[in-house]
Amino acid sequence: RETGTNTLPAERQLLFASLFTNTGEIADGNIVAFENGLGNELNENDAVKIINPGENFGIKRNDSLLAVEARDRVMDSDTIFYQLQNLRQQPYQFRFAAVNITAEFTAYLVDRHMNTSTVISLTDSSFIDFAITSDPASNAADRFMLVFKRSTVVPVKIISVTANRNMDRSTISVQWKVANELNIDHYEVERCSDGSVFTAIMQTAAILNNGSGTAYTLKDEHPLSDDNYYRIKAVSKDGLVQYSAIVKVSAVKMGSFIAVYPNPLVDKNISIHFVNQQAGNYTVQLTNKLGQLIYNNSFYIDHMNVIKTIYGLNLFTTGSYQLSVVRAGVMILLDTVVVP
Repeated sequence: RETGTNTLPAERQLLFASLFTNTGEIADGNIVAFENGLGNELNENDAVKIINPGENFGIKRNDSLLAVEARDRVMDSDTIFYQLQNLRQQPYQFRFAAVNITAEFTAYLVDRHMNTSTVISLTDSSFIDFAITSDPASNAADRFMLVFKRSTVVPVKIISVTANRNMDRSTISVQWKVANELNIDHYEVERCSDGSVFTAIMQTAAILNNGSGTAYTLKDEHPLSDDNYYRIKAVSKDGLVQYSAIVKVSAVKMGSFIAVYPNPLVDKNISIHFVNQQAGNYTVQLTNKLGQLIYNNSFYIDHMNVIKTIYGLNLFTTGSYQLSVVRAGVMILLDTVVVP
């Protein structure tokens, strides 16, 4: 049935699944081959898995554990039952690669522990992060299965995602644009420090859901001090999960400074950004053009990156004021602020 010694039949469909550790090393993997005539029962076309002393990632068929599972051609509702053994409490990543599987099907990786269903590409590689934690359910051998369904129109298309550090240098805005938004429940912004295991940090409901396109922006008020990786998770009303591409915002390599913004003031409030300043008591004072002290407040700073906001400046008349910051009796900043 093969056309050459090393050539697979043109009609054979393949799905390669690999398990990678948090250091990027492959730990184990398996293959499913689909072709009419291979048979959906256990037979000589299947390959039994040999258990190794490290992590094991096999396929469960009845009471057998397989490294290679042979099946007839993909059909609606076909399910691959994965089996995991000897995993440690750490992040992991699945990598899937499909060959020759027709576009009439969509593959969903079901995570029974997290109660999620994630689309696996049948035309490109897919990278799915997960973690084994102290929760015993996260280490269940049958936590994952892959289900094939006849393709339907996806509820949204994420056409772009960007993330940029704001002018205050301490917050990051994440923006994404979507098309064909329909039947979406909500979006989640997920973040991590290494592009591997993501955690949801923000959420927003879908705006239109009328089949058109729209744009979203959420602000990360407390980004990581190191690199920040972001992606968007779109969740439909029927539980379908879609992910955007991953974007990175590099860590800010900042010296030691104190910045006042906005200036001129907006909404009669002013923020003072303390970056890499030593811990201690700080005093902020405002004086008018006559040298009269009209604002005086002291506070203690114990972090390397702190923003202090002064409210209620709407009580001040329009004009220029001198702002000073004093630490241990020494003036370390003198600036002019403008109240419009």
